[in-house]
Amino acid sequence: MEPGKTPRYLVGEAATIIGMPAATLRTWFRGWPNGKPAVLTPDGGGSTPLVLSFFNVVEAKFLDAYRRKGVSMQRVRRALDYVSERMAGFERPLLKPDFETDGKALFIEVNDSERTSLLEVSGGGQLVWPEAVRQHFQSLEFDHRGDPSRLWLDDRHEVMLDPRFGWGLPVIAGSGVRTDVLFERAKAGEDLEAIAEDFSLESADVEAAITWEQAARQAA
Repeated sequence: MEPGKTPRYLVGEAATIIGMPAATLRTWFRGWPNGKPAVLTPDGGGSTPLVLSFFNVVEAKFLDAYRRKGVSMQRVRRALDYVSERMAGFERPLLKPDFETDGKALFIEVNDSERTSLLEVSGGGQLVWPEAVRQHFQSLEFDHRGDPSRLWLDDRHEVMLDPRFGWGLPVIAGSGVRTDVLFERAKAGEDLEAIAEDFSLESADVEAAITWEQAARQAA
């Protein structure tokens, strides 16, 4: 199984990475108590406990971002259903860099011989101009197949999530050193410069790990 689809994150781990409540994340993949079905599909299937893949984490992170921007869950469902039923090649649209929002609706970029437009997929398929809703996925990198390969977890691109490093947990970019390891050592009272030296890092790298871990744990 390719790294991006390999189940590896328990719900609590994924929730900390994304910065959202674990109960909400579980609901998105398991379904609501009132009987509404799940909106996302775990690559681990119906396993107990629920285990998510890197792709699942990326999907959930951007679904969380859309929800925070004001896109209703009803519109999310409509968009995913529309894409699934009518657009070949967009099996997992939340992993695509051209799945965008203006805060109310969701769009997918479409191209023809003369122009690029955005198709509103959460409200029936109306074409709109890109300038009105353009938003770039600055935090994602993609491989040659167009699949997400790396997720940057901070604005300065110091902390990343990459299934090829650190068992898929957050690491300091360019080192593969897990942020939770650095955080726990600092929490135990070790000197930051000593920690950095042990891992051939800069003190700023350790500080970035601590900052990210603190923020992620508070948000989850």
